[in-house]
Amino acid sequence: MFLFIFSNEFGLLFVLDSFVRIEGSFIHIEATTNIMFLADIDYCMSDGGAKILVVDDEPRFVEAHRRWLEDQYTVVVAYDGDEALEKVDETVDVVLLDRRMPTISGLEVLETIRDRGLDCVVIVVSSVKPEIDIVNNQFDDYIVKPTDQETLIELIEEWLDVRGHDQRREYRALESKREMLETQESTRTLADNDIYSNLTDRLNTLQDAISVPEDES
Repeated sequence: MFLFIFSNEFGLLFVLDSFVRIEGSFIHIEATTNIMFLADIDYCMSDGGAKILVVDDEPRFVEAHRRWLEDQYTVVVAYDGDEALEKVDETVDVVLLDRRMPTISGLEVLETIRDRGLDCVVIVVSSVKPEIDIVNNQFDDYIVKPTDQETLIELIEEWLDVRGHDQRREYRALESKREMLETQESTRTLADNDIYSNLTDRLNTLQDAISVPEDES
């Protein structure tokens, strides 16, 4: 006889003498009494600090990020844009969002998140190198995968620190975008680009309005 205990929003679910199989992001449990249960794996994880939603259509990246983060955070996963939009809500603190996914792209998911008025931090984690016009999208940060555990956790912690401070959060996001562009584009290209010019002007305005440490400017 096996005893399985799952914690979800309804409390604890006890299943005795059961057969279990995993299908995608769900645990399917069939008790010998012919009672069926469907328990979301996300709720089987222990509660951590901040809630992180990992969104990627490649399972290897989802599982790697989940493994790196689950000891420190509450981790929820989604394998496409539709599932991401079902799971993102006001309880999510940070979304790690793949850019290219079938059906709904990461940028479309981002747009919907902002249209819903959710203020979660959105970090695009993509194998696609960013182009200059992407900075007009309302993500907070952009990193190119593959990344590593230390970098990812450090980035999440930096964003959690500024999440409740609107001007510092905006400054951090714009600074990240400026660094991203300066890495990807030539100085000559940026000098003639209105998007980059406007971004720099806004950064200067914010820097005058808030106390930004020298190592962030």
